[in-house]
Amino acid sequence: MIKRILLAISDPANFQPLARWTIELAAACSAQVLAAYFLPEAPNKKTVKKSSSEEKAWQVLYQIEDKAFEQNVRISLLIETGDLLERLGDLCRSYQIDLLVVSAAFGPPPEKLLRQAPKPVIFYQSDKEA
Repeated sequence: MIKRILLAISDPANFQPLARWTIELAAACSAQVLAAYFLPEAPNKKTVKKSSSEEKAWQVLYQIEDKAFEQNVRISLLIETGDLLERLGDLCRSYQIDLLVVSAAFGPPPEKLLRQAPKPVIFYQSDKEA
């Protein structure tokens, strides 16, 4: 049974079909969604001011949150930086994730992600990515 789904996002341009599909799946399973936006590591980590990419990430996450509320799906939002595979593994373990959903164009090569992911992975490919 799927209780918790990790939706991993790294592209602010093509997240909507992926988010919509994941939220519909969560609604059908009565599952909770953890939406995590992965930012590239900043060259200067000492910067206190929010970067424009972080602001864009929050805009994307808030849009996903609105869609989840429309479907009565519980959702949590995170922004992550660092090694993608390491962070995905950490999130899956710490939040007891049952399923990982990513875009087919997400970060690391699919084969590497499948080998190292601690949970099953769904690669979603929208018509725009085909």
